[in-house]
Amino acid sequence: MPWKVLPFQDRKRSEALCKYFKVHGSPNIIVLSSSGEVITSDGSLEFAIKYDLVLCLWPQGKSLFYSCQPRPDEFQWNRVHCDQCYMRPLVGIRYGCINRQCPFNFCKKCTDTIKHEHPLVEYLIPKRQYSMNEFFAFVPYLLSSNKQEQIKTEILWKGDAKAIGFYFLTYRYSFNCNLTQKLIQYYKATQSTINSFPIVIITYDIDQQLPVEYWSDIPWLIIPSDYYRLFYAYFTPQECPALIVMSIDGKVLTHIGHHDILRQGSEAIRCWSRGEKVTVFTPNDYVWQHVSCNICNMIPLIGKRYHCSTCEDYDLCFACQSKGHEHLLELM
Repeated sequence: MPWKVLPFQDRKRSEALCKYFKVHGSPNIIVLSSSGEVITSDGSLEFAIKYDLVLCLWPQGKSLFYSCQPRPDEFQWNRVHCDQCYMRPLVGIRYGCINRQCPFNFCKKCTDTIKHEHPLVEYLIPKRQYSMNEFFAFVPYLLSSNKQEQIKTEILWKGDAKAIGFYFLTYRYSFNCNLTQKLIQYYKATQSTINSFPIVIITYDIDQQLPVEYWSDIPWLIIPSDYYRLFYAYFTPQECPALIVMSIDGKVLTHIGHHDILRQGSEAIRCWSRGEKVTVFTPNDYVWQHVSCNICNMIPLIGKRYHCSTCEDYDLCFACQSKGHEHLLELM
């Protein structure tokens, strides 16, 4: 290794540098100018994208990424960059490739000038309300649980349905986890007594290698995995598996339907089928499974949870958020 190294015994200096530069993982490259100014805090990512170019840019005091100040009507996509012009964060309309093996993103200006080998789709703006036709406009069809039949997306909001569930599964084990089995159990038990409440599965694990038994007991339709990233970017689920419920008029009823299922079972499904929110427990008593406070390390986090969408995987409890944070915090 051709670089100087801090002595292993000097742990306090290492910890102080990590805190000063807000380093939350490793390896990480922070590039400074000769005057100590930060050229880039995304050095690892820049190097991974264009190592030959950044090794020329950094000595000149330049970064691969550049930023733009968003206008009031523009959305800022934190931790996303344009793969053509390297604007980071990407500001304004975001386009992505629907091929799941091709995770490229482009800004509006670049899509007007480049030719990409796969179709590009405009991302939905998080928290913006859409009609169901707008929301599913880029999804050509749904898949049946046996993956043998293509079904029109309109089936989700036609008839007496007042809400739709979006069930995010990330890994194969999620199909057999306790939450999935309970959701199937409560769902089947209520179907004869409630309005239609369709649930769609969103996962990038849909492929021919998944055994049939993964799907044999699933009573829901599936969104083709090429569109996983678009739904994930809109809903930004903080856990997985996760159940997010949206009313037919495009309002999110809950981002934590998976907690409601574990706490209230079939009663939660009945509420959603009426287009209603589930009555929640006292916020001060709520237990956020698999979530911890990034300052005091309370795990699981209990009570009010404040999330920073700018920082990566950053949550604070009520006491710690009162001490302040450099970015806007959202009460979950």
